[in-house]
Amino acid sequence: MIKVAIVGRPNVGKSTLFNRIVGFRKAITEDSEGVTRDYVSAACEYRGKRFLLLDTGGFDTESEEGLFPLVRRQIEGLLEEVDLVILLFDGKEGLMPLDMEIANILRKKGRRILYAVNKVDSRRGEEGMFDFFRLGAERLYPISALHQKGIEELLEAISSMVEDTEREVTEQTLRIAIVGRPNTGKSSIVNAIVGKDRMIVSEVPGTTRDAVDIEVTYEEKRLALIDTAGIRKKAKVSSRLEAYSISSAIRAMERAHVVNLVLDATEGVSHQDRSLLHLAEKKGKGICVLVNKWDLLEGKIDEETFETQLKESIPHARFAPVLCVSAKTGKNIGKILELNLKVSKQLGRWIKTSELNRAIQEIQGSYRPSSKDGRELKIFYGSQVKDFPPTFLFFTNTPRAIKDHYRRYVENAMRRKFGFEGAPLRLLFRKR
Repeated sequence: MIKVAIVGRPNVGKSTLFNRIVGFRKAITEDSEGVTRDYVSAACEYRGKRFLLLDTGGFDTESEEGLFPLVRRQIEGLLEEVDLVILLFDGKEGLMPLDMEIANILRKKGRRILYAVNKVDSRRGEEGMFDFFRLGAERLYPISALHQKGIEELLEAISSMVEDTEREVTEQTLRIAIVGRPNTGKSSIVNAIVGKDRMIVSEVPGTTRDAVDIEVTYEEKRLALIDTAGIRKKAKVSSRLEAYSISSAIRAMERAHVVNLVLDATEGVSHQDRSLLHLAEKKGKGICVLVNKWDLLEGKIDEETFETQLKESIPHARFAPVLCVSAKTGKNIGKILELNLKVSKQLGRWIKTSELNRAIQEIQGSYRPSSKDGRELKIFYGSQVKDFPPTFLFFTNTPRAIKDHYRRYVENAMRRKFGFEGAPLRLLFRKR
């Protein structure tokens, strides 16, 4: 699949164009300058031709303020990988010196370029775009990303440069969400996994504001890592933009198969962390707990003791595997994807009906509750009805006798029998 990057100086409408092409609000759009700081990617298809579209941060070749140097370095690295660039301009502001400088950089890189002039909402705007021909473009694409004008022509141009590809099945890609409180090292972990500065990493909490998808291949499996903005308590959400980032992170969890909660080893588990785990379990997601910055605790406590204490504090997700890692030193980074694949296999496991029924007879032989009318519970038989997450349907004489404590008893017994590490279980009881 070829890669198509949208590049331009800050605030020319790159994210709006990205969202218009992708068809849903994947990148954060707001009028403040430089809102998109990581590059965001999405697989797109137009008339049977597929391409990976990348939205980038504002390209400022001179600014040394804030995150601009990091964004510039990241885009320069990205240009080594992309096949086609949509160079976007602001038709209302006209051709700016920075536009010409960016165009020169792209030409030196030898990249194919489509020149698109955004915010052309009227005939007068079209007349004002001729100044952009000074860049040496053979053709300009006048568009209005906001009002969906000219998008079709731009897509036609992209598709003409894209080789026909077979439709890939989205479900074949394992989607892994990396979530957690701000500044726990989520992006550092992703960078360590991918092996390059794919995310912007800085000491400022909240550097990652978009939910960013990164496609990787591991053990011949296609994976998509979703790095998210840090999730805070509502009282600490200081702006509309940050509130949108949080909702974006929660939606990323919904898209994922496996959720990786990143903890700071020096801070332990917070109420917010427990809420995230509870949300992931409630949504039926596989769960891994990554304890980052382990280098700061090395020698002070052994991993087994730490894991035991940690699981005592997360009752909703004691089934989740815990991995102590350090993005700084590289400790156990190579085990993260392997762990996620193992959890994925547990999510997709099917138990034979005969094995399940032998197990359930053993389980209820040890303990049977009674209903209010004194009738003893009897589970006659059951079968697995679904995976992702594994879901089991049991037929019983009195479903009302099944209280939460007995449901937990059955689940724990099934885990001892079958494993299911990292996978939430769904137990359904019906009257026969």
